[in-house]
Amino acid sequence: MRRVAILFGLLLMLPQAHALFASEQPKIAEEPWDHLPIRIYIDDVNTPPMWDEAYRDAVLSALRYWEKDGARRLSYRPVFQRVEDPDEADITIRWVENIGEGGEFPKGVAGYAQIQHHTVDGRVRFERVDIVLEVAEKRGLLWWAHGKKTARLVATHELGHALGLGHSSDPGDVMNPTFVERHEPSPQMLTYLSRASPLIVILLTLFMGHAIVGYTRARKHRRRLESAHFEEPMALQYRRRR
Repeated sequence: MRRVAILFGLLLMLPQAHALFASEQPKIAEEPWDHLPIRIYIDDVNTPPMWDEAYRDAVLSALRYWEKDGARRLSYRPVFQRVEDPDEADITIRWVENIGEGGEFPKGVAGYAQIQHHTVDGRVRFERVDIVLEVAEKRGLLWWAHGKKTARLVATHELGHALGLGHSSDPGDVMNPTFVERHEPSPQMLTYLSRASPLIVILLTLFMGHAIVGYTRARKHRRRLESAHFEEPMALQYRRRR
């Protein structure tokens, strides 16, 4: 299933963005930030029920990507600094469930970035970027949580916009506006399994131990019964025949 990771806030604010698809390295702004480090606030407190720490780790991984390998796609090398106050941040990141539920965005949107900007001497400068990432989508009566790889991919895509990149027409590019969702366990499921695995091992060990002890006792009891009701009477019968 192909899912959309479109920056609607970006496209509405910058109507010329559609022309950037023709570029091999499409950019919204060459150097959107007039300072370094770029201050970033990650809201890992006010999170939806299906959120997991793995989603925060996915964002941190995306930040490392843009500071290292991804920086080659930019005309500058970004440096990030985490802050605890969202009012001090240049980029804020938060998570929600079911982005398409309210009708503001169509179903299938996995993340978006809203960019506040101004223009100085013909150059676009970003003032603030608010990134919203989806942790799960409701499909029918069921909830489908995004896995770690999907979360990292979407976070990398949205941060790319926050650094000035537009959409790419290359299907294999992280900045392509669509992606094929990976079928993988949700982080919450993996967390529950990892926490439960020691208990499962203990329970299985106790169960197997109980089964072995029970089998041993039953076998001894059966032998006693066989000895009492079959072997001994047969021996007496043989004696009587003598």
